[in-house]
Amino acid sequence: MFQLTTNAALTIDETRRQSQIPTSYSVRLSGQRSPSGDLGLQITFVEAPAPSDIVTEQHGTQVFIAEEVAGPLSQAALDVSPAVADDGSSPITQLVLRPQEPGETA
Repeated sequence: MFQLTTNAALTIDETRRQSQIPTSYSVRLSGQRSPSGDLGLQITFVEAPAPSDIVTEQHGTQVFIAEEVAGPLSQAALDVSPAVADDGSSPITQLVLRPQEPGETA
């Protein structure tokens, strides 16, 4: 089952706060096709799940997972990774998908 790490949940909450998104909105993971046809992951804040979404709550964060990405995400964890800003000025935090570690649970 998809895992949301504590650090990812904290990053999502901070993004929600900074963007002034209501706390009643949840995170939705869905697929988005690129011009080449590849399926990428889209992360958005939404008020309610789509009828076919899988709904989970981890670390106090409700997550809606769209049907088209549920299979590929079933063994993944959403985590954070430090990165350098495009201008090289300061580190930033970005959400990343990684394989789940053995024994990792929500």
